[in-house]
Amino acid sequence: MHWTSLLSVLFWFTIASVAASDRPNVLFIAVDDLRPELKCYGASQIHSPNIDRLANRSMLFERAYCMVPTCGASRSAMMTSIRPAHNLF
Repeated sequence: MHWTSLLSVLFWFTIASVAASDRPNVLFIAVDDLRPELKCYGASQIHSPNIDRLANRSMLFERAYCMVPTCGASRSAMMTSIRPAHNLF
């Protein structure tokens, strides 16, 4: 019984690791009120070597939109996937 349980656990870990390797590696960074004031967006007065290095190796979004022009409501909409309305947020 013990060996059967161990083999079953090993089998499921193997399946899970294969399934995980097929998924893309995604890192989503959201920062309030930062605007594109980084060197990777062309701001010369900002020194941001680590983010610039990440931007050079990654996909850089240059067109971003928000649902609401206030940070609290925009953040809530992003975190909950609920569209802001007059009676929400």
